[in-house]
Amino acid sequence: MKYCAAILAAAFSVASAQIFDPIIAAGDYSSLLDAVVKTGNDVVITENAPVTIFGPKDSAFAAISDLVATLTDEELSAVLLDHVIVGANVTAAAVVEAGCLEAETAGGLMLGIHFDEAASSVTVNGIPVTAFDIAGDYGILHGLEGVLVEGVLGDFVPCPPPAILTPIFDKGTYSILIEAIVGAELLPDIAANLPVTIFGPKDSAFAAIS
Repeated sequence: MKYCAAILAAAFSVASAQIFDPIIAAGDYSSLLDAVVKTGNDVVITENAPVTIFGPKDSAFAAISDLVATLTDEELSAVLLDHVIVGANVTAAAVVEAGCLEAETAGGLMLGIHFDEAASSVTVNGIPVTAFDIAGDYGILHGLEGVLVEGVLGDFVPCPPPAILTPIFDKGTYSILIEAIVGAELLPDIAANLPVTIFGPKDSAFAAIS
C-alpha cells in the first residue's frame, strides 16, 4: 500500500516522523516505512541510532509481495532487522575505499558489501545498491533493489580473501584458516616476513575441534 509523505508521516510519533524525514522525502521507501511502523522497528531504530539501513525500495517489496503477505509481524520484523547494522554509519565512500566490507545485522544476518571497481557498482549479498547516503538522525540509508530474505534471496556473499591469501583460498579447504588469519589481524605480519611457511589446518581439522 502506497502512502503519500503527509499520511506516512502521520503514522509515526512526532519524534519518529522527524528522524525519518529524509527517507520519506526520498520517495521510494513507503513499503519499507510501512513495514517498519507495523512491526515497531521505528522505535528500535530510533533508540539505537546511528544505524546503517540497506533499505529495499518499493519495487523490491512489490516483487515478493506474495511472500510478505504470508509473514507474521514477528517474521517480518526479523526480515527488516536483517537490513540494519547497529552502531555504524557505513557510507558509500567507506565501501569504495575498502573494496569490500563484512558486517552482521541486528537480525544476525552476515552482509558482504562489495564494490566492483570495473562496473562502479555496489552490491549487498549480491543485490544491487542503487541509492546512496540518505542521511538523517537515524544514521544512513542506502537503497536496495531486493529484499534480504535468508534462504530465499541475499544469502551471505563473503568478501574475497586478501590477494596474498588467494592461492590458499583457491584450494577450497582452508576457509576457516583464512577467516582466523584475517580475524586475528595476522596479515601484516605475514606480508612483512615473506616468504613464510604455513602448516595450515584444513576446514575438517578445525571442525573436529569445534
